[in-house]
Amino acid sequence: RIGVRILLGQYISLHERNKGILEPCNPYEIISDVIEDLSNMSFDTYGEKPIINIHGDKDHKFYYVPGFVYYVFFEIIKNSVKATYDKKNMFDDDPINVYISKGTDDIVVKITDTGGGFNKDLVPQLFSYSYSSTPILQVKYMLDSGRPVMGGMGHGLPLSRLYSRYFGGDIQLITFNGIGTDAIIYLNKIMDNAEKVIE
Repeated sequence: RIGVRILLGQYISLHERNKGILEPCNPYEIISDVIEDLSNMSFDTYGEKPIINIHGDKDHKFYYVPGFVYYVFFEIIKNSVKATYDKKNMFDDDPINVYISKGTDDIVVKITDTGGGFNKDLVPQLFSYSYSSTPILQVKYMLDSGRPVMGGMGHGLPLSRLYSRYFGGDIQLITFNGIGTDAIIYLNKIMDNAEKVIE
């Protein structure tokens, strides 16, 4: 499905804009946009805004599909926001820290929260399209009340990892049960890897 979208998007973009869908992406700027959107979403949901700090190069750019990059950062940081709030039913002074590192072949983004973490045996389930830690009744209540849903759809993590792996990257979760979680996103910036269309 992603391969078809890439081919169709490339064709349409070349026809309409005379350039492809790969564009210079600035991780710092994209993460800043994600934080602004999530802050507004969080305020509508919880009545509070999270504390999210970005550390790293503000000017570095690499070629990628901007929509994919935004989606991956949005879904992973959203999970940290929800976990941080759910731990105490408030954000208090527990910041989420985002670290940007540029390697030779990839961009590495680490998202660290103190949302309590989870048992490491849950990691395979978290990357399953059918799994969600949010009760279905809570999701239904949020949808019925017209408020933003911060979790419960069950596709954010697995789809994010699929987008990352398609161009040779990956996503890893390191959990510290009772403390928090580190989510590490690898995005290949060379774009010379063959498409990974089979898990």
